Amino acid sequence: MNIDVKYLEKRICPDIVQSVGNRDGRNFLVTTFRYPDNDLVLLYIAHDGKKAYATDGGMTLFKCLVNRIAMNESRRALVDSVCRRYGVTNFDSELRIEIQPRTVRQNCLSLCEAVTRISNLHFEAAVRERSKIHDEVYDLLRRGIAAPRKIESVWSHPTIDPDKDFPVDFHLNGYGEPRNIFFVGSPGKSTLVAAVVGFLKLNNASAPTMSIVDPELTLPTRHIHRLQRVSDEVRYGVKGYEREIIAFASGRAA
Repeated sequence: MNIDVKYLEKRICPDIVQSVGNRDGRNFLVTTFRYPDNDLVLLYIAHDGKKAYATDGGMTLFKCLVNRIAMNESRRALVDSVCRRYGVTNFDSELRIEIQPRTVRQNCLSLCEAVTRISNLHFEAAVRERSKIHDEVYDLLRRGIAAPRKIESVWSHPTIDPDKDFPVDFHLNGYGEPRNIFFVGSPGKSTLVAAVVGFLKLNNASAPTMSIVDPELTLPTRHIHRLQRVSDEVRYGVKGYEREIIAFASGRAA
């Protein structure tokens, strides 16, 4: 099955793909996602005669090698786990996913999410540990939100997203207006937030959204602007904003 890249560019929202290109006869999509070294993530389109695939061209694991990130047993297990979570195959060091015309947007987003998560191996040797912003946000919500208001983690809209390709970190529902909250612990997460919010809006399923950024994260300006564009509220960390976060999650003014 052959799929034209121009068709893909039209089918995928601009928060995920910004243009198309060709290199040495290989067609690719230029995404809005970036590797930790700031290079854009390119998705190459490949065919095997029967199926069409989007692939990272081997760049994700190559960058790990270049940055001297040794693929020990635990890291290989992490890569395998991420691939399974997003329906991606590690085929001879290329990360790839089968694409279908009906689900191409979700397919490409899933591959970009997998690439982003695996790329964080670059930071494993750094001084900073994994961002704790997720746990801080969850602990605050758990303490501050009372029944019948519900907190749903990694929530996906059951009707329009049955395959769970566009998850919301924390969905608040039950009594009162639904609210969505995202935590941002890496630059690439801002792109994921934009993609999820865009998908929900496109399907008339959006809700007021707050993004909470790890205060220790140095977030490039373009990522800040992206979050501001798709979020109703943006906060930098939990400390000092507890009342505002709980008020937003509860559906009331601070």
